[in-house]
Amino acid sequence: MLGEFASFGIEGRKRTAEVYARLCNYLTGRGINVIISTISLYHSVHEYNRVNNDNYYEILLDVGQNVLINRNKKGLYNPGAIDVMGINQEPEFPKNPDLILKNNLENQLKENIDKIIELIDPHPKG
Repeated sequence: MLGEFASFGIEGRKRTAEVYARLCNYLTGRGINVIISTISLYHSVHEYNRVNNDNYYEILLDVGQNVLINRNKKGLYNPGAIDVMGINQEPEFPKNPDLILKNNLENQLKENIDKIIELIDPHPKG
């Protein structure tokens, strides 16, 4: 749907993050609420999102490197792997995220969901 742009080198990752940012801008501009999870660790993408998306919340998932390596769902952390963010690519972590969540343990999930809901709707109905 969005075309072939899946490259895991720095420029490919940045291009992918920019496509996702523009897609979110397109959807939010039409009144659609969007939640997207990306490895968009580039300051230029963060700044674009802040300027161009109303009701934008930047949430950083802080996951320990050892946890990422143990989870390794996509096989990214196999010996000899290249183009891995945080291993041989330097991430640009958000300068001022709205929320930082630890995401190391499964039992943190409910607490993290509650924190997100509080961020986006600090005065729930009921």
